[in-house]
Amino acid sequence: MRTSTTITQNEVDAYAKFCAEHNIINDGTQADIDNSNLVLDYFTKTWNEDITEANLAQAFPQLKPLLKFQSQAEIELRKTAADSDAVATQKFATWFEKQTFLVKEGEEIVAE
Repeated sequence: MRTSTTITQNEVDAYAKFCAEHNIINDGTQADIDNSNLVLDYFTKTWNEDITEANLAQAFPQLKPLLKFQSQAEIELRKTAADSDAVATQKFATWFEKQTFLVKEGEEIVAE
């Protein structure tokens, strides 16, 4: 049962950590908004539980097919960008969302 009618900072923090650990898009883009709304609805309407690390782990198998993930290219590029300063990282994030030659979501599988 939920302990609060609003989303708490602890829930926000648990969700952010969960996204980082699972390469779930959580960057202010439309994909992030879609992910956040999906998780919010799942926990507040479907499951009626608090968003905690344990509950996120338990719900992950049901949510995984519906969530949008960072591509492997984005993961590697963001790691490189994170090693630089904050301004460069923000410029990279803005560029990445506008570029059209790298996969932005999920994993692209190439059959041989």
